[in-house]
Amino acid sequence: MKIAPPPSNETQRLEVLTKYRILDTLPEADYDRVTQLASLICGTPIALVSLVGEDRQWFKSKVGLEATQTHRDLAFCAHSILKPDDILIVSDTLEDERFFDNPLVTDGPKIRFYAGVPLKVQSQYPLGTLCVIDTCPRELNADQIQSLRLLSQQVIALIEDRSQTNLLQLTLEAFKKSEQRFHLAIAGTNDGIWDWMDINTDEEYWSPQFKKLLGYEEHEINASYSEFASRLHPDDLPKVAKAVQENFNYGTPFEAEYRLRVRSGEYRWFSAKSNTVRDEQGKPVRMLGSLRDIHERKKAEETMYDIKTRLELGWLGAGSGMWDWDITHNKNSFSDRFIELLGYKPEEFEVNYAAWEDRLHPDDKERVLSVLNAHLTRRTPYEVEYRLRVKSGEWRWFHAKGQAIWDENGHATRMAGSLSDVTDRRLAEEALRNYAAQLEQKNDELAIAKEQAEEATRLKSEFLANMSHEIRTPMSGIIGLANVLLDSNLSSTERTYAQKMVNSAESLLQIINDILDISKIEAGRIEFDIRPFNMRALCEEVCSVTAIKAQEKSIELRLNYQPDDLHNAMGDKGRIRQILNNLLGNAIKFTDKGSVEVSVCAKRQSDNNILFHVDVQDTGIGIAPDKVELIFEKFAQADQSTARRFGGTGLGLSICRQLAHMMGGKMGVASEEGKGSVFWFEIVLDEYMGAFEAPKAKELSSYKRPQFEGKTILLVEDSQINQLVASKMLKKYGCDIIIANNGKEAVEVHEQRHFDIILMDCQMPVMDGYRASMVIREFEDRTGRPPTPIVAVTANAMVGDSKRCFDARMDDYITKPIQPSDLENILTKWL
Repeated sequence: MKIAPPPSNETQRLEVLTKYRILDTLPEADYDRVTQLASLICGTPIALVSLVGEDRQWFKSKVGLEATQTHRDLAFCAHSILKPDDILIVSDTLEDERFFDNPLVTDGPKIRFYAGVPLKVQSQYPLGTLCVIDTCPRELNADQIQSLRLLSQQVIALIEDRSQTNLLQLTLEAFKKSEQRFHLAIAGTNDGIWDWMDINTDEEYWSPQFKKLLGYEEHEINASYSEFASRLHPDDLPKVAKAVQENFNYGTPFEAEYRLRVRSGEYRWFSAKSNTVRDEQGKPVRMLGSLRDIHERKKAEETMYDIKTRLELGWLGAGSGMWDWDITHNKNSFSDRFIELLGYKPEEFEVNYAAWEDRLHPDDKERVLSVLNAHLTRRTPYEVEYRLRVKSGEWRWFHAKGQAIWDENGHATRMAGSLSDVTDRRLAEEALRNYAAQLEQKNDELAIAKEQAEEATRLKSEFLANMSHEIRTPMSGIIGLANVLLDSNLSSTERTYAQKMVNSAESLLQIINDILDISKIEAGRIEFDIRPFNMRALCEEVCSVTAIKAQEKSIELRLNYQPDDLHNAMGDKGRIRQILNNLLGNAIKFTDKGSVEVSVCAKRQSDNNILFHVDVQDTGIGIAPDKVELIFEKFAQADQSTARRFGGTGLGLSICRQLAHMMGGKMGVASEEGKGSVFWFEIVLDEYMGAFEAPKAKELSSYKRPQFEGKTILLVEDSQINQLVASKMLKKYGCDIIIANNGKEAVEVHEQRHFDIILMDCQMPVMDGYRASMVIREFEDRTGRPPTPIVAVTANAMVGDSKRCFDARMDDYITKPIQPSDLENILTKWL
């Protein structure tokens, strides 16, 4: 994993990010809508608005992800902001040296695809990215990339709007510092003033009027935060504490109504408002406010209007227009910026309510006036977008916010707010909506294509299953008969011919298995059987079996496993054995002299998983440099002479690499032509902490075939050759055998007598094995006869065949061609 270096302007970038005051803020609907739209357009499960801080990346908005932040060293976005004018697209993280071993790739959420557009403000500072993420490799088309860029501009606009709001807040703070506890602003009112001069201490200042509102003279009570808290009504304490905390953390205005215990012991209602002074880092350091009897709202209105007037300079520098509406006297005032947004000079514009309403677009008027009326009567938020006719005659989109003031009778007396031009954003949104409609149409077309592809896949699976059955059935007969011949008295020449017949048939069977594995991988239907196993014992077992071929070629075969105490793990033992068998078999096949060495390095990654790195090194023919990657392609070998000399389909290595990837690992090769090769793979498996002993290889010298004298077996098989082969195998165990030629005969014979086990072929004429098994089980259920073990004998090898057997209420299954060791295991298990 490569950690992204900081941008060249990192110090200035972090200062800008801090000034925007967006980190750790509450979720906002505008950001969430953009993120959801990015996920929809790009078709990814995850989309984020990510901000890159000094040592973390924090998610302002997210879709499809629970986490709120990650360490910056792991952040893809930290790489993206290095090129603020480009979009960073990582089609497959496992193929990118920067990310292939990143914990966000190897563990949750297992990122395989990433695309991020930097969010650049002030034309030079990338604060973060708008990014989309998927758990599988993919690409974005040109339309999706363009849409992602447009959406990033929308996020930047939202961030810039926040900057304007922050500027207003700073202006407000500057005003409050100069007001000397608001004495001049509230002169002549009945408000009490309080000043929490340092929020890290308990000390406060209460004005004489504040103390008087509580029923005390100035010298009769000491001011402190703890004294204030002790007088709060218990039911109001959580509400006030929450309002203070939200003010400190998010800058939410502190406005609260609560009860305080006054000198007489009674609780009286008060209304409090305050503002917070922050330092240059944005941290709260001081809190100043007022307290008034709740019946004095009229005088509070005058004070609030005075504060609003003083803030007008702040609005002038914020880029938005300001408007003020004195509802009681029906008077309006618009800032110069408001008038400029409409294309006029201040002296050209008549300032009144009608001047604004006359310029409203006819299609927007009813909606806007409805929102305005709801705010004035029901106090719902006033935030709306509408079109106004500007001086040039064109209609432009504007975003308006406002807040009214109400008297003690609930009548709105004054309203003020801001106006911002959002035409460019609205046009971008319209373009995106059009694209979304086109995308929906394409999705409908893709759904039809998907159904057609699924049908084609189903037909392909059926064809492969039938092909497997049709080839494996006669192959079972060939291998079985050849093994029968090898078990008889043959001359050396005859034995050689019979052995070559078995070898050729097994080679053909391996080709069939490779083709079926490729088909299952392409269909995404590979199933992994995760169980505890011993890695060292598995390597020893594979080397032991392969040692015979090595000895035939006088090749030294070595196993080096380090360390000895890391070997128990959870994984698919069969698939790992398949990879080892292939790599070791290839090493011996392509080595004429010298040695083959299997080296296993086990390393604990954490408290509960182990990294296994396996090297298979040979001194064989090696691979030309321009052919190294070719060998992992399907049906490919280093060259045609290799195929003619050594045989093979060129599927094995392709299957092994894909299996390694599907188990979360990887595979590669290093080779020098004429000197040998090192094929390697590595996977990370959960460590198995339970106790078990690794199975030990059977001692051939002391091995004795088990006997099952007196056991009756019903063999259900329509092929006479397979009947002969199976009968020969079974008679070696002393079994009594009854043969049924199809499922119907099997049902009839079973009803007449008891059997210790039934070996049931699956595909037969008249009645197949699945149906026959169901009929047998129905008979046993009906009559109360104890169930007879039924073992399916299937020539199919596709995913789902075993499930079909169990769905038919069979107990076990064995695949054709039947191997003596497999048959022995079945008999031992059920008899």
